Amino acid sequence: MIRINYFFFGFFLLTTSLLSGCETANSNEATAILLQSFDAASETEVLVPREEILQKHPKSAAAAYVRSWLLIRAGNKDAAFKIADSLVKAAPAFAIGYYARGNYQSPDKWELSVKDYSKTLELNPDFVPALLNRGSLNFAHQKFGEAKADFEKILILSPNHVEALLNLGNVWYSLSKVNEACDNWEIAASKGNLKAKELQEIYCR
Repeated sequence: MIRINYFFFGFFLLTTSLLSGCETANSNEATAILLQSFDAASETEVLVPREEILQKHPKSAAAAYVRSWLLIRAGNKDAAFKIADSLVKAAPAFAIGYYARGNYQSPDKWELSVKDYSKTLELNPDFVPALLNRGSLNFAHQKFGEAKADFEKILILSPNHVEALLNLGNVWYSLSKVNEACDNWEIAASKGNLKAKELQEIYCR
């Protein structure tokens, strides 16, 4: 465990030093690889292409994001947030930096997370993970209109996005639109989502 902690602490120091370089914000290839590592059909992030970013583009903004992501996987949220916050300041045109910072905010600062997801989407309007996270936060805080708009946009971009179908059903139910909720839950359940199936069985009979 000690070796792992030193490993990730080294990642943090390396990222801090690299963010001062002009290359950080300007590697289009690294950003393209990073975007490919997100699965638009869910929110799955895969590691293999991210290793390539660290090897080929260690000074890129994308590499800084990967380091923050590895820190989260190691359970070090504070260090991950510091990297993301530094990344936003060093590379303000890098959309995924704001997405990372939004992810790593404290739950009581959810409105700051929403602002970061909104900035992500200002820079990259079709970035599904930011739409999903912003919609989920807005739903959790009863901003149903905003949540509905985000989930509907996801389904335009990715019609089989199961989480968006489930969540849109939840929004409709919260708006007392049971038929519309059941329609979305039915589709999500048909694609194997167990929570949607449970909700369908309880509320759609």
